[in-house]
Amino acid sequence: MQQETNTYSNPERKKPNYEMIKRRLGVLALTMFVAGAGVGVGLTKGIEALSNANVGSTIASAVEHAIIPHFNFSKETKTYTVNPGEGLYNAIGHIDNISSIPMDAALDHVRHMPENKDTLADGLQAYETVVIPDRVDK
Repeated sequence: MQQETNTYSNPERKKPNYEMIKRRLGVLALTMFVAGAGVGVGLTKGIEALSNANVGSTIASAVEHAIIPHFNFSKETKTYTVNPGEGLYNAIGHIDNISSIPMDAALDHVRHMPENKDTLADGLQAYETVVIPDRVDK
């Protein structure tokens, strides 16, 4: 008679597949995002709910990183003076390695830099100077 082995007591059981776990967490987060958007909660509230629930901040962090892309903008900055007819897109085009990330991510980052708060408050005008990161790494 063959003895059944319990996977919890089997010393030869496979280790967890972390890639599969990350994918499943991503699907969970996407589901939460879609469901949250439908009722006006949104992704941030879904992640906040995960953090506040008794599932732990590790899962919430994993979900956030799986859904919200994070890019490494350099701490070093440079300035760009906008010429007539140009806008923020032109300034962002001067960030080294900018083609490796979506333009919306770079726009969002530059718009939220404290150094640009006053400059961008009323829209970027010709001959105004905007601060941009020197480079970005994906």
